Amino acid sequence: GMRYKTIRSMAGHYVRELLEALPQGPFVLSGFSTGGVIAFEMARMLQAAGRQPSLLVILDARGPAFNWWRYAPRAKMADIRGALIRPRCERYLRRVGSIPFKLRNFYIIDTYRRALERYRPQPYDGEVLFIRSKQRAEEPSGWEGLLTGNVRYETVEGSHMTILREPCVHDLVKVMERY
Repeated sequence: GMRYKTIRSMAGHYVRELLEALPQGPFVLSGFSTGGVIAFEMARMLQAAGRQPSLLVILDARGPAFNWWRYAPRAKMADIRGALIRPRCERYLRRVGSIPFKLRNFYIIDTYRRALERYRPQPYDGEVLFIRSKQRAEEPSGWEGLLTGNVRYETVEGSHMTILREPCVHDLVKVMERY
């Protein structure tokens, strides 16, 4: 199974790895999708430890307060499917020690989704660059009240699934190079 099953434990693990690799900083953190929420918590942890990141880049990440039922009901329906498939994955882990390849991605996404549901963050007041895909630009971000520092908002061409791929990634790179 996955060793880290909460946003805080995932972020704590990455912060330890980061400080081991780059003890002096400076730190620019970035995360895509759920990784954006993990990077947010990493930034909070580093700030609390007196190691302020110079920038946090959140890439098309729906925040902890996002209303999934209202704006992404298909994703919530996957939770219901997950309640049926997850026990099968857990049985594989107990009996064999691994999950069949065809179920692995589901298990990882389901673990992230469960972690997001339980996550209750405190605000972060550092520098933030919040980049959203055109597809998600009009929906509420789910970050209301959590990004309390200087936040700059940018929108890039594409959908959540295409902003990190050709040709949309070029637009993303141009935006990030400005900061």
